[in-house]
Amino acid sequence: MSSKEQFNQISPSEFFYRNRDLAGFSNPTRSLYTAVREFVENSLDACDHSGTYPNIHMIIKAVDPDKPDPKQYILTVKDNGPGIPAKHVPLAFGTVLYGSKFGLKQARGMFGLGATMAILYGQITTNKPVKVKSNADGKTRFDFEMKLDIQKNKPVIMKKQETSSSEQGLSVSICLEGDYAKAGNKIRDYVYQTSLITPYATISFDDPKGEKFNHKAIIRSMPPAPTVIAPHPYGIDVETIRRMLVDTHYQIPNVDDKMIEKVRKELGMSKNKFSYNEIMKKTETYIDNEKKGTLHFNISNRDRSIGAKISGYIASKYGEKGLKKSITLNFKGSAGQSFGCWNANNLNLSIDGDANDYVGKGMNGGRIVIKNQSDYVKENRETVLAGNTCLYGATGGELYIAGSVGERFAVRNSGAKAVVEGTGHHCCEYMTGGHVTNLGPVGLNFGAGMTGGFAYILDEDRTFFDKCNRGLVNLERITTEEMQPHRKHLKEILEKHYKYTKSQKANEILNDFEKFESYFWLVIPAASNIQDLLKVTTVNAA
Repeated sequence: MSSKEQFNQISPSEFFYRNRDLAGFSNPTRSLYTAVREFVENSLDACDHSGTYPNIHMIIKAVDPDKPDPKQYILTVKDNGPGIPAKHVPLAFGTVLYGSKFGLKQARGMFGLGATMAILYGQITTNKPVKVKSNADGKTRFDFEMKLDIQKNKPVIMKKQETSSSEQGLSVSICLEGDYAKAGNKIRDYVYQTSLITPYATISFDDPKGEKFNHKAIIRSMPPAPTVIAPHPYGIDVETIRRMLVDTHYQIPNVDDKMIEKVRKELGMSKNKFSYNEIMKKTETYIDNEKKGTLHFNISNRDRSIGAKISGYIASKYGEKGLKKSITLNFKGSAGQSFGCWNANNLNLSIDGDANDYVGKGMNGGRIVIKNQSDYVKENRETVLAGNTCLYGATGGELYIAGSVGERFAVRNSGAKAVVEGTGHHCCEYMTGGHVTNLGPVGLNFGAGMTGGFAYILDEDRTFFDKCNRGLVNLERITTEEMQPHRKHLKEILEKHYKYTKSQKANEILNDFEKFESYFWLVIPAASNIQDLLKVTTVNAA
């Protein structure tokens, strides 16, 4: 090593200034989205911690609306949480790696790093200060304008004033370079999805185009506040032991067999609750004797690929044709991955609850129904009832889901018929047959590579045209005279969906079909002849 080599120390702010892409601030599109997430999730955490029902208002406003993106935006997030005491505000917003999230406790966000990084990114792209308004006692609001000294990792207070106010909470406003033209859809999806998983929160959003999105709270109960997590015996390393010796508030939990069984029992997960051997034993009798029957079981998300073994047994006895008489298995709970995969003909699976990814993967026939009778769903709110990549590679059968699903629904579907009430991105990708009816919101890139089959899409907010990948598909309305067979077919699909799921949405559409029919798109491959498609549809509907 050369004696002339110099050694330097840099501050945490300097490090993240040079490596801001590590925290999600690599370009204007990603940075705007990341800043939104960090501020909103910090507000939710603060409200959760104080036991306050969150009321969060976010505003994104262009500094110069006439300029093209990327350009400067002002992002403001205001909440009704506990606020931050004035003495902590400068450090909390003007110092990297200073905050309340550096304990072993579950929290949203980047452990107190992301919000400060958003402020840092805004400063280096616009040279504008962050504006913070905090009222921690419901009496006095403290307003700060400050910047971050990057080299010293310290706040530089440019302005501070006190105002009497009874409105408790926190408001943070930054100016940053962003690209809302590219990030807008993702930000709106994030706000909507966050409102789904925090139904006790009211979240409103004013976007730069003047549109307002208001997601009101629908329940008046909050999850318990997170607590400090004690280290698990199998996860302890030497450093953890050293810290435990000097920090005696840590305690290693005792978990013996009796405790495990007690927890399983309290969660409704006792050993006798569900058994693959039990379900096979009960269904084999019906399969072997070709008898029609209905069975009932409880289920949890530990139970994966339910139905696969039964379908395999059916195929070994009767081949691809499956059963002559139907067997219905009714489940209650939350199913693990691949519920109903490779489902055989005349094997009907129904679950009152929800399911994970890959529902109906490779299904050949039969019927899968997913519904939820809880009070939450009855509030007429879109509910996620199944995960990603459902109906992947299916060749036949029917799937009815009275709620929304994740991404890549019905990818490579070649024959299955499905009804859902909302999908994520890439729905019907590479689809070659069958048909899909969607009664809810749709993600981006719908129908990419779709060369067969067709879909009915309810487009109440008039956004589907821009979300559909029209490279290989055409869009048609079903209100013309020649589309009468499609309207008839669609009504029959909705009647089936209501019959099996008691869907409120299907019932609403059926009760006022003349109103809703104008909102539907028919999506067909560009290479298909619409007259031939109508003939096939008429035959299928008969």
